Amino acid sequence: FRDHLFPKQLKRHGLTKRQVKLDESAVFELIDYYTHEAGVRNLEREAASVIRKIAMKFVSDGIKSYKLTKEAVTSSSDELKLKINKMKSKKKLSHFYD
Repeated sequence: FRDHLFPKQLKRHGLTKRQVKLDESAVFELIDYYTHEAGVRNLEREAASVIRKIAMKFVSDGIKSYKLTKEAVTSSSDELKLKINKMKSKKKLSHFYD
């Protein structure tokens, strides 16, 4: 993630590694709580979503640098987390009725 997906998404959104520092906890948060399938497609999609929001902060707030932490990932992806929790609860119910 750190060597391929992260730089790729930064470049797509006009940012550099100097502008956005990646905390290890942010990587684990994305992987553990926001991607629930094998492969990297959803991970890349979530990373793009978070980085898009960071790019907007650079433009709207005029910030010079940003540290992507676990808390930043959580706050920018709360809607998705709610959807995932709903899906998990539906799966638990479907197993109950099988």
